[in-house]
Amino acid sequence: PQNSSDLAGIDTTIASGYNIIGGTGMQKTIYFLLILLFQFQSIALSQLFFHRENEPSNIKWRQIKTDHFLIVFSEGIEAKGQDIANIMEFYYRKLKNSMSVPSHHDRRFKILLSNAGVLSNGYVSYGPKMSEWYLTPPGGYFNATNHWTDLLAIHEGRHMIQFEKISQLGFPKWMGWLLGDIGRGFFSAITAPNWFYEGDAVGMETVFDPSGRGHHPSFYRELRALALSGQFPKYHQAILGSRAKKLPNHYVIGYFFTSFI
Repeated sequence: PQNSSDLAGIDTTIASGYNIIGGTGMQKTIYFLLILLFQFQSIALSQLFFHRENEPSNIKWRQIKTDHFLIVFSEGIEAKGQDIANIMEFYYRKLKNSMSVPSHHDRRFKILLSNAGVLSNGYVSYGPKMSEWYLTPPGGYFNATNHWTDLLAIHEGRHMIQFEKISQLGFPKWMGWLLGDIGRGFFSAITAPNWFYEGDAVGMETVFDPSGRGHHPSFYRELRALALSGQFPKYHQAILGSRAKKLPNHYVIGYFFTSFI
């Protein structure tokens, strides 16, 4: 058993530890800022850097330049590349005008088409500034009556416009001048919550495509069930999730927040 002097030493260590955690007003401010940074870094980095699928080294790449996009794709899918180039230019003005991005911010956005894997997804990144689309179509309501690349064009195209818009704002804009695309993208990612980015993009799908996710009851059925049963989640539950009950994800919550509130 430990003697009283040992216990006193332990108590002193613990007490001093609490004193350090409490600290002065300046220390508390630093701790708060560090916690805030760590909280947002996973969201921000998920918008900036992605683990990309490895393409075979012997691929021969082709590209198509339009007024606003550079479409990069592998040899053999030239028709798909041209189709996507046309789709993106068709939706570009509609997506841009609804967020009032001025014309002097038009910069050619790179889109990489990947058809070598089995993933069905797409993303927009600012480190470097680009978008990658996985062309394998998914199942479920995603492919009910619409074309997979049409959905990607609207959803990922809206993300491109979102970043362009937010990068005009004070601090993200200054960080862009100082650190380039990575600085601009990082501070753009933490300027607005993730539910805004995804909910707004789903809203654009619903507006511009009759097969957008907002038109499918299966997309928001969990939220509807919670509302009808009187268990509609509070804001912090909806955003942070819960282990006690199943809640809809930030795509669903964000769609209703941006479209109806």
